[in-house]
Amino acid sequence: MRCLIWLILLPCLLASCSPAETAKQESITIPEGKLQDPAAIESGRLLFRRYCALCHGLSADGKGVRREGLSADPRNFHDPVWQEKTSPSEIFHTITDGLSQSSMPSFRALTEDERWNLVAYIESLGRAR
Repeated sequence: MRCLIWLILLPCLLASCSPAETAKQESITIPEGKLQDPAAIESGRLLFRRYCALCHGLSADGKGVRREGLSADPRNFHDPVWQEKTSPSEIFHTITDGLSQSSMPSFRALTEDERWNLVAYIESLGRAR
């Protein structure tokens, strides 16, 4: 039932993304070579364990110990549908600004390089299949 609700609500939420937000995501420049850099991926893995695993789970499956009571289930970064439709720029934007009306906070306090390392790690999960 919860999946059905999300299937109905998700298009509405995506449609509400303002043109300014979309332009902001599209204007983000991905540092050359960052997403494939083994050092960046490893750094991102360590950052993920420190800042993200409580909600998203140590294996990034969305089953962290703090997921109970959140306004929405944390993202499962192994989901192939999500991986296919989500760009690195969108991931970076979400890490930077969080998601309004959800439990996903902003991690703007991390350096830009650290945020890109997180993106590299999350992106690597799709390549690991």
